[in-house]
Amino acid sequence: MTASRAGDLDKDLVERIRKKGKEINENLNESAGTPRRLMSKGREGSGTLYDISPFEDVPLGEARRELAEFGDDEDVPRPIER
Repeated sequence: MTASRAGDLDKDLVERIRKKGKEINENLNESAGTPRRLMSKGREGSGTLYDISPFEDVPLGEARRELAEFGDDEDVPRPIER
Protein backbone atom coordinates (compact mmCIF):
# COMPACT_ATOMS: atom_id res chain seq x y z
CA MET A 1 0.00 0.00 0.00
CA THR A 2 1.32 3.48 -0.84
CA ALA A 3 0.22 6.98 0.10
CA SER A 4 -1.68 7.98 -3.03
CA ARG A 5 -3.87 10.77 -1.64
CA ALA A 6 -4.08 12.98 1.40
CA GLY A 7 -5.12 11.01 4.44
CA ASP A 8 -3.65 7.66 3.38
CA LEU A 9 -1.15 6.30 5.85
CA ASP A 10 1.30 3.51 5.25
CA LYS A 11 4.49 2.24 6.81
CA ASP A 12 6.65 4.18 4.33
CA LEU A 13 5.03 7.52 5.22
CA VAL A 14 5.30 6.84 8.95
CA GLU A 15 8.99 5.93 8.53
CA ARG A 16 9.65 9.11 6.52
CA ILE A 17 7.99 11.18 9.27
CA ARG A 18 10.12 9.44 11.92
CA LYS A 19 13.34 10.07 9.94
CA LYS A 20 12.46 13.73 9.37
CA GLY A 21 11.78 14.17 13.09
CA LYS A 22 15.17 12.66 13.90
CA GLU A 23 16.85 14.97 11.36
CA ILE A 24 15.14 18.05 12.81
CA ASN A 25 16.15 17.02 16.33
CA GLU A 26 19.79 16.58 15.30
CA ASN A 27 19.82 19.98 13.55
CA LEU A 28 18.32 21.74 16.58
CA ASN A 29 20.84 20.13 18.93
CA GLU A 30 23.69 21.15 16.64
CA SER A 31 22.34 24.71 16.38
CA ALA A 32 22.28 25.02 20.16
CA GLY A 33 26.01 24.30 20.37
CA THR A 34 27.37 27.76 19.60
CA PRO A 35 25.13 29.72 22.00
CA ARG A 36 25.81 27.13 24.71
CA ARG A 37 29.59 27.47 24.24
CA LEU A 38 29.36 31.28 24.21
CA MET A 39 27.33 31.25 27.44
CA SER A 40 29.90 28.95 29.04
CA LYS A 41 32.50 31.69 28.35
CA GLY A 42 30.35 34.29 30.11
CA ARG A 43 28.59 35.79 27.10
CA GLU A 44 25.13 37.23 27.50
CA GLY A 45 22.52 37.85 24.86
CA SER A 46 18.89 38.06 23.92
CA GLY A 47 16.58 36.18 21.66
CA THR A 48 13.62 33.94 21.07
CA LEU A 49 13.26 30.34 20.03
CA TYR A 50 14.15 31.16 16.41
CA ASP A 51 16.53 34.12 16.83
CA ILE A 52 19.40 34.16 19.31
CA SER A 53 21.75 37.14 19.56
CA PRO A 54 24.66 36.62 21.96
CA PHE A 55 26.67 39.75 22.60
CA GLU A 56 29.75 40.99 24.34
CA ASP A 57 31.74 44.12 23.65
CA VAL A 58 34.95 42.58 22.29
CA PRO A 59 37.13 43.41 19.29
CA LEU A 60 36.18 41.63 16.07
CA GLY A 61 39.49 39.76 15.96
CA GLU A 62 38.90 38.31 19.42
CA ALA A 63 35.37 37.26 18.46
CA ARG A 64 36.72 35.58 15.31
CA ARG A 65 39.37 33.68 17.28
CA GLU A 66 36.82 32.52 19.82
CA LEU A 67 34.38 31.31 17.18
CA ALA A 68 37.20 29.63 15.25
CA GLU A 69 37.99 27.66 18.42
CA PHE A 70 34.39 26.42 18.30
CA GLY A 71 34.62 25.70 14.58
CA ASP A 72 31.75 28.16 13.97
CA ASP A 73 33.50 31.08 12.30
CA GLU A 74 31.83 30.84 8.87
CA ASP A 75 29.11 33.32 9.85
CA VAL A 76 31.47 35.97 11.26
CA PRO A 77 31.42 39.08 9.06
CA ARG A 78 34.64 39.68 7.19
CA PRO A 79 36.13 43.19 6.97
CA ILE A 80 35.31 45.12 3.82
CA GLU A 81 38.39 45.30 1.64
CA ARG A 82 39.07 48.75 0.21
